[in-house]
Amino acid sequence: MTLIRVQRIVLLDTSGLSIIECLIVVLIIAIMSALILPSFQHHQQRVQRANAKIVLLELMHAQRQYFADHNSYHLALPEQTDMQIDGYVIELNTCGVEAINHCVELTARPADLKQLPLIYTSRNEKLNW
Repeated sequence: MTLIRVQRIVLLDTSGLSIIECLIVVLIIAIMSALILPSFQHHQQRVQRANAKIVLLELMHAQRQYFADHNSYHLALPEQTDMQIDGYVIELNTCGVEAINHCVELTARPADLKQLPLIYTSRNEKLNW
C-alpha cells in the first residue's frame, strides 16, 4: 500500500500588507498632517511676533538711555541691530511732526501683509500689541 501525501499549496501569503492597508495608512497620515500644519504655522507666527516685541522693547530701552545722556533721541538704530528680525523689518522714526528730542517711534513691519505692524513710541504707546 502506498501512501499518498497530499501537500497543501498556499496560494496567498497573508503575512504582508495589502495595498488597501497601505492606502489607509497613507490617508491617515495625510489627514493628520492637514490638521497639524495650520496649527504649527499659527504658532510660528506668534513666536515671530513675540521676538519682534522683545527687540522693540530692547531698542526703546537703548533709546531711553541715549535720551538720559544727551536730552534727545538718536535717529539711527544701533550698529549691531539687524534690520530684519524673524520676518519683521525694524524702522525708527520721529512721532509724526514732532522733533527728535520729543518723541521717537519704533515700528516692526511684518513680511506678511495680513498682520498689523507693531508700533512702540517713547511715550509708552503700544499699538497692535
